Amino acid sequence: MDVQDELTMEIRDDGDGAVTLVLQGEIDFGNVATLRARLADLIRSGTGSLTVDLAGVEFVDSTTIGVLIQAKRRLDQAGRDFRVVQPTPGVKRTFELAGLVAFLGI
Repeated sequence: MDVQDELTMEIRDDGDGAVTLVLQGEIDFGNVATLRARLADLIRSGTGSLTVDLAGVEFVDSTTIGVLIQAKRRLDQAGRDFRVVQPTPGVKRTFELAGLVAFLGI
């Protein structure tokens, strides 16, 4: 894996139990399990909204989409907000093609 392709994650506390997960790199089958685990931890431990910031992500695949859908559904069931913000143009296009822009709050 090229260093540029590595997925990095930073958690930002937004106050009142809300957090933003800032992602950078590419997200695909090879590293999506790490994202899935981090989201599950944040969902279990948090009380407020969860935002996923994709400003630094250049590529997502279908496994990424599945993980984000699953996280959104879990938070919806808990009465908490979930949204995806700042997708790069290519990533936003992927969400548009999948019909998920409104669902993910983009």
